[in-house]
Amino acid sequence: MAAIKLKKIIAKKDISSLLNNLITSLGGDISIQDIDEQLLFGDEPDDSSGKYKIDVKGSTLGWVRGGENARPIAALLNYLANRELERRAIAIETL
Repeated sequence: MAAIKLKKIIAKKDISSLLNNLITSLGGDISIQDIDEQLLFGDEPDDSSGKYKIDVKGSTLGWVRGGENARPIAALLNYLANRELERRAIAIETL
């Protein structure tokens, strides 16, 4: 099965729009980075900001950086990544 990429998940128009609205309503200063800590979404993080892991089945996909208000964004991305894994598994089973 092909690896799940965080960049592809957040590049979806509806997900990108949702993330933008959530980050704005949570007060901004939240960024999303891939496993190599390359910025995928938001502004460059402050070194003192919190770092919340996004993973699927023990494999880290990236990080959400920001204060405590970044936690729900990380939880959402964890959920979306795991749903993508489930979707792919079902597609393989049907073949």
